[in-house]
Formats: sequence, structure tokens, C-alpha cells
Amino acid sequence: MGGYLWRPVAPQEWDRLLRATGLVGIAAILVVEFAPSAPIRDFAVFFSLALFLNGPLTPLTPIGFEPVLMAFGQLYPPIVVAAVGVAAQMLVEVMNYHLYNAALRSALMTKIRTSRLVRWTIEQFGVQPFATIVFCALTPMPFWIVRIAAPLANYPIGRYLAAIALGRLPRYWFYATLGMMVPISGALILKVGLGVTVLVAGVIVWRQLASRSPTTSGPMGAVTGDTPPAA
Repeated sequence: MGGYLWRPVAPQEWDRLLRATGLVGIAAILVVEFAPSAPIRDFAVFFSLALFLNGPLTPLTPIGFEPVLMAFGQLYPPIVVAAVGVAAQMLVEVMNYHLYNAALRSALMTKIRTSRLVRWTIEQFGVQPFATIVFCALTPMPFWIVRIAAPLANYPIGRYLAAIALGRLPRYWFYATLGMMVPISGALILKVGLGVTVLVAGVIVWRQLASRSPTTSGPMGAVTGDTPPAA
């Protein structure tokens, strides 16, 4: 039984990543189910949501995490909410880094990798990579830019994570503080945020499907052209 559990299910790098992700998920379930303290259970839920909403599906949920930050900011100190959110994103960004790296270097992504937009992004990233990551993490700039640029430029993952933390911590603190100040309940914030997220995700999917119609100039549509994917 022990040998079966430790048998690799993927290449070494991916195998460790899959196992770590599974262990985090199991730990979160156990904490939510058995933790005697309500704050611990709440932050286990928050941590899990942070993992999902900052993961590979982020392009479909570009504003999904902000309502969660605002809702939890009404319950707990904003700086604590921000710190836990950053910790979760650090974990998931390790997965994002390797996932984007593997996907973008594959033959299926050749057109995206060689598009004018991605080449320009890499060139700009090479000038001030650390500052670029901090800027995109802090501002509403689409974060897919650095998720593509960093692995393609072989930027060290330690510096990549440090720059994200430096930009995300004040951003998350701002949204958690904003949630504490707005005169509406956390439940309503989450409902509105969910509705907007579903609407935005629907628009993104519709645009991607429309860009792949026979009337487009190529099989990848707008994704391989000079305009960025909606994210």
C-alpha cells in the first residue's frame, strides 16, 4: 500500500506539485470540519477560495477575488486578511509558473508564443522585470502578462514570488479595508461579486468562441494577434 501511494503519477516536478496541492486541499477540509475555532475555519475557507480564484482559471474570474477580500474584511482585521491572501497566492503561483511554462513551451502554443504581443511583452519585461511584476500585482493591469513573461524569460521563481507579494499585500489590504467601510453586508458583496464574475466569464468565453469562428483570420483568432485575451 505504501509503495502505491508513493508511486510517481507525473514527471518529478509535476508529481510534487500535484501531491502538495492535494495535501493542502485535504488539510483545508480537515480544518473546516474539525477546527474548534470559528476564525480558523473561516480562514481555511478563505485560503481555499484564494487558491481557486488565483489559479489557472483566473482569466475567467478576473474580478472574482476582490469581493471575497471585501467580505472577509468585514469580519477580520484587513491586514490579516491580506496576509493570508498573499500566502495563498504564493502557493498557487508556484503552480501557475510551472503550468504556464510548460503550456507556452509546448508545440500547441507556438502561435501564441511567437505572436507580436507576447514578443513585445517579453522585451518590455526584460527591461525592469521585478518592477513590472510589482506594478502588475499592485494595479488592475491584467496579471496574465507577467504569468506569460516570467517563465518564458526564465525569471527566477524566488524573485517572481517576492515581487508578487510586494505588490499584492497593499492591494489586498486596500480591498479588505474597503469592505470594512462599505455600508452593505458581506453576503450581499459576495452575491454581487458572483453575479459580476459569472457575467464577465460569460463575455470572455463568448468573445473567445467568436474569435475562433470561420470569419477570423486564423485558427487562434484574437488570442494570437496584437490584442490581449480578455482577462
